[in-house]
Amino acid sequence: SKQTWTQGLARAKRVEVGCTWCLSESGACGPTFNYDGITAGFTAIFVSGPVEKGILLRAASSDREANMRLFAATALKLLAECVAEAAATGAKAQ
Repeated sequence: SKQTWTQGLARAKRVEVGCTWCLSESGACGPTFNYDGITAGFTAIFVSGPVEKGILLRAASSDREANMRLFAATALKLLAECVAEAAATGAKAQ
């Protein structure tokens, strides 16, 4: 699944480059899709670090630009939440 893929990618790249945080994203913005029956954008986002979280986001449309903005803003918000939680709890990367 996309969620498993983004989780594995973020964890592997964080270790590979030796950083504290890594954010990964995978999905489709639209307006065209590789699979039948998909009519709106979607993405899986995962943050790996001292606090790890992932989400699956389904957009309401196939508007590519709007979806790209939505997905980027959501990814940055998730990263900020993880950083804030790590600061508040003193969590350290494994």
